[in-house]
Parts: sequence; C-alpha cells; structure tokens
Amino acid sequence: MKFIRTLLLFTMVSVSSVFAQKIEVRHGSADLGGGENPVSIIEIENATVKDIEKKWTSYIKDHKGKVTRQGDSWFHDNAVVKSIGKDTLDMWSTVKESGKSVVITLAVNSGGNFISNSGGKHKAVDRFLKDFASETHKHLIGLEIAAAQKLLNAKEKELRQLEKENKNLEKEIDEMKSKIADNERTIKQNNELLDKHKKELNDHDSNVKELEKRMKNLD
Repeated sequence: MKFIRTLLLFTMVSVSSVFAQKIEVRHGSADLGGGENPVSIIEIENATVKDIEKKWTSYIKDHKGKVTRQGDSWFHDNAVVKSIGKDTLDMWSTVKESGKSVVITLAVNSGGNFISNSGGKHKAVDRFLKDFASETHKHLIGLEIAAAQKLLNAKEKELRQLEKENKNLEKEIDEMKSKIADNERTIKQNNELLDKHKKELNDHDSNVKELEKRMKNLD
C-alpha cells in the first residue's frame, strides 16, 4: 500500500514538473487575420485538439466580444483583454494537432496593427497565452491525478479482496487442521477399540474351541 501511494505521488510530481517546463511562447508569422501577420504560438503537450479547442474557445469567450468560426480558425471580434490594453482587440487563432501536442497560433490586432511580443514590447500578449496554458496544464494534471487515484482505488480494492480471501483461506485451513486433529483422535480411539475387540474376539474364539474340545472328549 505504501509503495502504491509513493508511486502515485512520484507520478504526480513528474507530470507537474513536465508541464511546468513547457509553458513558453514562440513568435513568428502566419496567414491569419487576412494575410501574413505576426503571431504568438504556444504548444501544449500530451493533449488532444478536441479538449484544447473546447477550453480555448471558452477562454476567449470570457473576454467579451463575439467569437465565430472562420474555416479552420476562430475570429474574436472586439475582444476586451485589459492586460493587453484598453482598446478592443480583434484576434484570430487556430488550434491544431502536432504529433502528441496541440499548437495554438494567435494573431492580435490592436488599433489596426498586429502585435506580438517578438520585440519585447507586448508581454501581455504572451501572458494571455501563458495564463491559458497554465490553466490547461492544471486541468491536464488534474485528469492525470484523477486517473492515478482511480487506479490506486482499484488496487486498494484488489488488495482488500486478496487480504479477505487469504483470511478466509487461513480460516478454512485452521478448520481443516482442527478437523484433521479430531479425525486423528477418533482414529486413535477406534484403533484402541479395534485392538480391544480383536483381543476379546480371540479370547471368545479360544473359549469356543476349548468348549468344543471338552464336548468331543465326552464322546
């Protein structure tokens, strides 16, 4: 039991450490927002597009404005992200699979200009993505912990069943030992009775033979 819990704790720490090291934003350009524009990119490992896209659309919808699907991208019209600026923003994003990872590419237009933190002037854009990644990582870790806890519960249940089975078998063994001991005592007593009866039988047989001999002598 102690080993299982130690293994679970090790798994949780390992998973947390892996996720914690992967929260970084890259910068580049992509065909988003009506042309080749600056974008910010973040990668989330060991995830599926279905799960991440659902969380991503929920995340951007929390920042007011209107979110619509445009082909394989999402358009967020008149978004309000106070950490980036007081003006409303237009944001285009894609959520795509890359191996075992999911990559989010984000283009942000503020006042007619596309912005990213490639020059170190718009850290809030990176923070916007990092906050999402952090929340998502916590969610994924939670799923890992839930799965590990489910496995632990199953192993604990299996352990209890095995302990119960062993206890019942030990009880059966004790009962059989007791029964064997009783049978051995009975056999011993029966053997003593057999010896006694054999002796009595021999004695009676001798008496019968003696009487028959005496009767024959009378003739």
